[in-house]
Amino acid sequence: MARSRRYLPLICLLVPLNLLCAKLLLTPNRIETFDTEFLLLGWPWNFLEVAHIYPSTPSAVDCRVFWFFNLALDLLAVASIIAACTAILIWHLRRHGGRVQFSVRGLLIATALFAAVLGWWMNEWTYARRQEKFLAEFGPAIGELGKTYSPVWLQRLTGNDEIFARLTVICGGFDNETDAARWASALAGLPTLRCYWIRHDGPLREPEEILAPFPELRLGPLSCDDEAVETLVKLPRLETLDLRECDNLTMDLARRLPESRSLKHVILHPKTPPEIVAWLARRINCAELASENPEPENPIISEELNQQMYAAFKAALQRSGSSQSK
Repeated sequence: MARSRRYLPLICLLVPLNLLCAKLLLTPNRIETFDTEFLLLGWPWNFLEVAHIYPSTPSAVDCRVFWFFNLALDLLAVASIIAACTAILIWHLRRHGGRVQFSVRGLLIATALFAAVLGWWMNEWTYARRQEKFLAEFGPAIGELGKTYSPVWLQRLTGNDEIFARLTVICGGFDNETDAARWASALAGLPTLRCYWIRHDGPLREPEEILAPFPELRLGPLSCDDEAVETLVKLPRLETLDLRECDNLTMDLARRLPESRSLKHVILHPKTPPEIVAWLARRINCAELASENPEPENPIISEELNQQMYAAFKAALQRSGSSQSK
């Protein structure tokens, strides 16, 4: 009985650790795209990847890949963490005669680590509240959004795939009736926003104070004109200008782009005249044509799952073709 009481602190400390490791290993990481839902299982390596293609339709297709070797590596990694923590705790208990004791130095180190973690958490939480306020105020006018997500281990421990996700791209959203000062004030509090994608057709409507915080701009069709270029060359942080949707770029407009002191990269429409491309390439560090058939942006998954998805799509196309022929 005395021996069991001796190791009771060890058991109390190791049980939560085992639960955390099990949650990391068995909680799926969900990634949703327009027509596919991905489930990734395993930590630190994925041992199971599942793709639900068209999950809300009767013709939904499931593709899955399982790796026994990755599962063995995950179990080995989890067992190593638990074994290392157990060895440290046993060494600590034996050193202090079976009692849980901490020195002043140990308490100071633990306090500093706890304060650092709490400070990071509060910083992320405050940023998330600012994002929620921005989306609540301007969300109805904003189109598609790009985000950077928190580490996978944090998503799995909290069970929230969107926890501390930060906006990086916003699309459209501004019109002449919107208060530009409120937009500028809200954007100033979101420094991770890097790209503004102008989705509307026609002339540029956004004033300079709205575009100034963004290092990257993507213009919509017919947005590149004299007034737009005059605004763009004044932006102090503009580094990348994406004109892949603008097929009306002329040599006169192109000659004005190098007036921007910060511009480093220009992406041009695939059908931009070669003389404009050559001239910009000589004046700007990186000027290139956009691909006419860009690859879709998919989450990072294995090549095996990609091949299964391609085969599933191909089979679905064949089935639809045969049904139409009948």
